[in-house]
Amino acid sequence: AKADGAKGLSGIDQSGEILVMNMGANITCAAGKPEPLCVGKPDGPTPTNPATKSLKVRQAVAAAFDPKAFNERVYAGKGLAGTEVFQKSFPWNPGVAGPTYDVTKAKQLVTEAKAEGWDGTIRVIFPNSPSGQSGGTAVEAMLKAAGMNVVLDTTKDSTAQQAVVTTSKDYDVATWGMSAGPDDSAIFAMIQNLQSTASSNRSGFKSARADEALKKLLSAPDDAAKTALYK
Repeated sequence: AKADGAKGLSGIDQSGEILVMNMGANITCAAGKPEPLCVGKPDGPTPTNPATKSLKVRQAVAAAFDPKAFNERVYAGKGLAGTEVFQKSFPWNPGVAGPTYDVTKAKQLVTEAKAEGWDGTIRVIFPNSPSGQSGGTAVEAMLKAAGMNVVLDTTKDSTAQQAVVTTSKDYDVATWGMSAGPDDSAIFAMIQNLQSTASSNRSGFKSARADEALKKLLSAPDDAAKTALYK
């Protein structure tokens, strides 16, 4: 857009696109809905039971994912690829590295997870847009290379795909985004996605330490305090 002379302001959101993994997030059952998990279940909070509830399976996915290859295949190398939550462009970048691509490690973790009872199957959902189909196929290839049996779903439009992540939570791995802006909106993006009690927490992530940091971020007095709390 800039090369074409587009006018305006631009800023970089952090974690604009991520792979979200279901850690066993709760859904609220009511009269057997949403299906299929709530069928025959009493009303109230019910935990999901995804393959990615296993730490080793999540670690295997993280090690199998190559962000540079994904960027090349899906965005012709134009994206700002990485596995860290915050990149150098973030005003309060805490300098915390993300997982490292290591297919050998991923294969070993898959073997260990299978030895603990996992059947090796993992469900991946991306929308049926051109980039969604390319992204889903790219992730499928990476996870297969690590020895996983991938069940890929790219049949749903973005609204239906989002409903799977937000409502039925009937997924293992999905494309998502946290979109933490280069201002204090980032605090609310983190709360929305990571606070243990947030209804918008799609992954089921829970950490008392993270909850405390998020609470303190709301009243952080200066940039140094924000950087420390983001870390």
